[in-house]
Amino acid sequence: MVKYALTVEPTNNLYRESLRYALDLTPHQENNPATIFDTEIKKSMLKSLKSSGTYKILPLQLEQIIQRWQDDIGQGYRETTIKLKLSLLIDAQINQVVESGYQLVPDLIEPDLSSVEPKGGAFPPLNFPL
Repeated sequence: MVKYALTVEPTNNLYRESLRYALDLTPHQENNPATIFDTEIKKSMLKSLKSSGTYKILPLQLEQIIQRWQDDIGQGYRETTIKLKLSLLIDAQINQVVESGYQLVPDLIEPDLSSVEPKGGAFPPLNFPL
């Protein structure tokens, strides 16, 4: 069995993190890469790539990754690096945040303005040196 490795490098890589996945293929699978990616392999691959917990991988992106990897396996490349723009998981889940916050309006404190008076008129005195 021969090991084939896939590396997905996000183009918006804030964390200097790449996602890796590897497969051991038989000679028959090497010659017919279209037979490799059944439903179980796709689920395993998606689970492994999402295990980093940083990036969200959409089904369309997974299909792009698999198609590119199939092409590379068919051409005999054992290492495949794919650069994709992946959205951050935190961005994808921001709408699910439920934060009620502190909803009570604090009591209004009235300021004591009785001792506030202008000194020297409304405008300061204009003293120009001659």
